[in-house]
Amino acid sequence: MSFSTVIVMACFCTVFLFASGLYVNYFIEGIDVAKSLLENSEIAYDYVHTIINITDFYTETGETCYFNVTNLGSTSIMVKDFPKIDVVLTYISNQTGSYVTVWLEYSDQSGIPNTWSLNAIYDDFIDPIALTQRKGLWNPSEKIRIAATLPSENTLMLQKKVTVTFCTPNGASDQKNFNT
Repeated sequence: MSFSTVIVMACFCTVFLFASGLYVNYFIEGIDVAKSLLENSEIAYDYVHTIINITDFYTETGETCYFNVTNLGSTSIMVKDFPKIDVVLTYISNQTGSYVTVWLEYSDQSGIPNTWSLNAIYDDFIDPIALTQRKGLWNPSEKIRIAATLPSENTLMLQKKVTVTFCTPNGASDQKNFNT
């Protein structure tokens, strides 16, 4: 074999290995894109199939408010995802007389200012909710009662309108106006 043949073969092997590397890289990126599309379609499916309904708002003191939320969709929500649920109330403050909007953080314990917690669970027959272990599912047709403890510096003025917004981790939400 002549020296020029060796040079040509070395160049050919280099080009072949480079092209093979590009193909493998392109193939692996294609798999990542496919996985990402699958994850996005699962999120979209959950969003479309999650329907919630807020009902039965009441408060006695303006410090803690209660309302029910029913899962009317076909998607269950994991208890471990409850901290990802947004609860927002807009109301007239007893202290300032002005409208305030508060976002409440999830808490396993009730009565802590600026938090919401589960107060009761209705019709929880499948995958029961165990709050202390953060296990279980909030399944379709199940209703939960939320206790929303407002900030002590902005309690709710009674006999006025309040707007409650409840948003699940996948973005499905409901918003209702109530008179206290």
